[in-house]
Amino acid sequence: MKENYIKKLIDGYLYQKKINSDVVYIEKLGNSIILHVTKLFSSQNFVQGLDLVQYINNIFNQANEKAYHMQNVYLDTDEGLVVDEIMLELKIDDFNLTNKKIAEILKS
Repeated sequence: MKENYIKKLIDGYLYQKKINSDVVYIEKLGNSIILHVTKLFSSQNFVQGLDLVQYINNIFNQANEKAYHMQNVYLDTDEGLVVDEIMLELKIDDFNLTNKKIAEILKS
């Protein structure tokens, strides 16, 4: 499937919430797909970042039972450790299956 419905839903959410689209990018790494959520975890917009991760989580929960692996990346600042990025990793097959199920839901 060439069209990435997962990314389309995320982009729609970002547009609706007036959040720059560069805060989420998707990378293929080996047999995995990694969704990177970054630039949204400062003290001014931390809630936006958490809401976005929750939205992405809900996409996967509604379309597929397969879980992803979540990893937090921290940055050591003068104010202490802060979240720099959250990465969600799925097997490519699970990502594609979820994307296919979302396409079916959107077309029905």
